[in-house]
Amino acid sequence: MMCFVWRNCSSSPKRSTLHCASWWALSEITTFVVKHVIANFGWRLDGLDRVDYGACAAAVSAKGAPLPFVFGFIDGTLRPTCRPSIFQRAIYSGHKRVHGIKFQAVATPNGLIAHLFGPMEGRKHDISLLRASNLLHVLSQLEFAPGQFWAVYGDQAYPKRPYLFSPFAGAMLTDDEEAFNAYMASVRLCVEWSFGNICQLWAFLDYKKNLKVLAQPLELFYKFAAILTNCNTCLYGNQTSKYFMMNPPSLQDYLA
Repeated sequence: MMCFVWRNCSSSPKRSTLHCASWWALSEITTFVVKHVIANFGWRLDGLDRVDYGACAAAVSAKGAPLPFVFGFIDGTLRPTCRPSIFQRAIYSGHKRVHGIKFQAVATPNGLIAHLFGPMEGRKHDISLLRASNLLHVLSQLEFAPGQFWAVYGDQAYPKRPYLFSPFAGAMLTDDEEAFNAYMASVRLCVEWSFGNICQLWAFLDYKKNLKVLAQPLELFYKFAAILTNCNTCLYGNQTSKYFMMNPPSLQDYLA
């Protein structure tokens, strides 16, 4: 059953060749498996307590990042959907000029998506997702050694807060500030690679005409895809883990 769902979801609707059952039956099977995976392993996307902060921060620093305490990178993504019959304005992103839903992720140097929050309406700003996710509170509650802390790094859309850092802003930056922004930008790309990996492995999530907000559990589909993308990374690695030269955990350790 799992192999069936993998084959069905990794292809766009136009390319699907599965005609062995009615579309209603295929939908029921897919939804059952998705809910089963989320119920048993969805917790892997909810917290950051199993992240190896020291090892991740060391991998980031080894690539030239000037912040020795950054263990992961935060960003938001908009997944385009077809236009709904109602509530069109609520999910319309004026910036992207498309209807869709937004997710927030924290990616780590070992190639995993360590935290995933969403969805929210496409019109929401990344800061709205940050507040709703309560991520900064989660980071503040983690137990560290005295005087030690770890943080995440985001792009210019994020403010500077405890446990959250972002680039220097302004038209008159010093040479040191410009160098800081350049170094951190080069390592921050890994979170965008993570979003790309999900759509590469799960093509149906990149076919907006078949993504219906009011008719499908899109939240479950995206989180299901993120979990199995992490599983794929545990088995084969990905661009991020190779860039930082940091191996992901084994599949047994990740799902344990």
